[in-house]
Amino acid sequence: VNYVKSMGGSLTWLSELRRKDTEVKEKFEKVLKSFSPRSNFVSFDIDSIISSDCPGVSCPAVIGLSSQEALDICMVSGKNIDTKLLDLSEFNAVVEEKRTSRLVATMIYYFLMGVACRA
Repeated sequence: VNYVKSMGGSLTWLSELRRKDTEVKEKFEKVLKSFSPRSNFVSFDIDSIISSDCPGVSCPAVIGLSSQEALDICMVSGKNIDTKLLDLSEFNAVVEEKRTSRLVATMIYYFLMGVACRA
């Protein structure tokens, strides 16, 4: 946290994304827009997805993003004209369950659908 802040970066915590006034995707859109017009990349650690939706990861989350929230973030990231890259980390197809593999593939698909929707 200290390193990211010292380098001028910012962090958005799950509790901030989950506030009841707006949906996760709307909040993530605001996060991405705060970087505009600078290029950005979204690095998505799949350990942040709740283990019931993404089993078999190295550090399963008891509390985390739902698979739908993860997909929404990927779609919003793809739609953002300044997003140049989506990085999905902590996925190992050799040890993960098939459900996790399907979710990761769908996350990539949603990102690419977002890119296709760019104006």
